[in-house]
Amino acid sequence: MSTEANIQQVLKALATGRAKPSWSKTIDEIIKVLKRKRKLEDRLDYAQLLLEILNGVTYSIKGWQQWTTNVSSLGKLTKEEYEKFIPKLLDITIKWLEIDRELTAKKEKEMQKAVKSKEAKEENSPKYVA
Repeated sequence: MSTEANIQQVLKALATGRAKPSWSKTIDEIIKVLKRKRKLEDRLDYAQLLLEILNGVTYSIKGWQQWTTNVSSLGKLTKEEYEKFIPKLLDITIKWLEIDRELTAKKEKEMQKAVKSKEAKEENSPKYVA
């Protein structure tokens, strides 16, 4: 695993600075971390990258949630701006959820198969009465 800064470290460093960076500057730093070349040699490396991805998305989603719960902020966007970005976000979200569903369904089937196999072994094992 790399010793380079991860997203959590970037966010902490930005938060502890004297001047609060702009939202877009923070997102730029997160993107820089995610675009960084890295060796993915084992499952732990992939798990670390997944954590970085989730941290970046979580940071962005929290910002969007703050924005959308503030009625005065919503008025700052024009209808044309909504029309431009909402379809993109919707497409990304559907693709994200399809990936989630695909992997989750696969793992659910594997777990169900393992449970059935265990139950079958227990059913076929000798029963002793004391």
